[in-house]
Amino acid sequence: MAKLTIDGREIEAPEGAPLVEVIKDAGVYISNLCYINGLPPYAGCRTCLVEIEGMRGLQLSCTAKVADGMEVRTDTPEVKSSRQAVLSLILSYHSDRCLTCHRVVKCKPGDTCLRDNVVTHRCVTCSKNYRCELQTTCEMLEMAGYEPWEGEERTYYQLEQPEPDRANPFLEFDPQMCIICTRCVRACDEIRHTGAITLAGRGFESRIEFGAGGRVDESNCDFCGACIDVCPTATLMERPNKWAAAQTERWVPTTCTYCSVGCTLNLGMKKGRGVIVRPDSGGNPVSRDQLCVRGRFHYDAVKPSERLAQPLMRRNGGLDAATWDEALEFAVARLAEVREKHGPDAVGPGVQSQRRRPPGQGRRHQGRGAAHRRQRPLGRAVRLRPGVAAAAPGRGDGRPRRPPPFARG
Repeated sequence: MAKLTIDGREIEAPEGAPLVEVIKDAGVYISNLCYINGLPPYAGCRTCLVEIEGMRGLQLSCTAKVADGMEVRTDTPEVKSSRQAVLSLILSYHSDRCLTCHRVVKCKPGDTCLRDNVVTHRCVTCSKNYRCELQTTCEMLEMAGYEPWEGEERTYYQLEQPEPDRANPFLEFDPQMCIICTRCVRACDEIRHTGAITLAGRGFESRIEFGAGGRVDESNCDFCGACIDVCPTATLMERPNKWAAAQTERWVPTTCTYCSVGCTLNLGMKKGRGVIVRPDSGGNPVSRDQLCVRGRFHYDAVKPSERLAQPLMRRNGGLDAATWDEALEFAVARLAEVREKHGPDAVGPGVQSQRRRPPGQGRRHQGRGAAHRRQRPLGRAVRLRPGVAAAAPGRGDGRPRRPPPFARG
């Protein structure tokens, strides 16, 4: 462990760890619009500048590594002014009138913008208002009134912006909100290993594209939603309940039941029903912070009236309501009884891999080609194709599984 000082406070951290993650873990705010925890730094947004004692000029905390005796300052006037200057370049080709306005808190969705008559998109009419990382960054860096280009023509408001893609039922892609941070590209490629999103064009024409530049559902996108989780703006948004999700009342930890992996997730609630899903990285070491299309978007399959409000126990010839203590004690007793009677191997999930299947079983695979035996990667459950609502995942034996409810009809 290395000892370092951040803004006068001494902390301990693993030597060689990314400095930006250590700063965030210490509870110190630092802007990092292009960084993804756990992935190599991209160093594209340049907003994570800090001062490091003994180093010339300002350093990027995403590329800097923790060393013993390091002294870091994140709140000096030079650091703040440099971050503002860098962020102003990002905002120069973005809908920024609300992000740099001193009276945005007084505006309402039905009001007319009093600053500019060419404004076409505002934060107060955006579905990601108050849960946008770019918006938070502008507030923390006090960008209100910071306009070094004042009096110049604004390219964003003068050029026609591309239309958003809403052709699929899962996510929306709005290129005009993009700041080219490439988080979605790297998450899709390095975390999901799908490669459905690319950085196309050069220079001023650089842009994010799905597949060969067509619609999202025409690419090889699996609709896992990993790009939505890392997007710092409203470029990529969940399509179902995107407005209701902006007013989430509370988050409830739960477990996905669509397969035996048991991915842990957080369900955003509003008026007693789920309106949005986010992965819970701390619950399941297998799924970590990833979900598949079913776990993320099929939360509406169980209606509020059909959900169990309390545990049920099978007794007296039926299902009786019970307390959690009664249910847990009953489960422990029954599992112990099964273990004593049939051995420890009788207790476990009802799923066996091909490798652990006893000899003599699994012969249905013999004589078939490798294509029949190849399992699809975890999380690639449903893939849309042009003209098809959804495709069912394979069963592992070459036969298709029944499509999910949202794909029927």
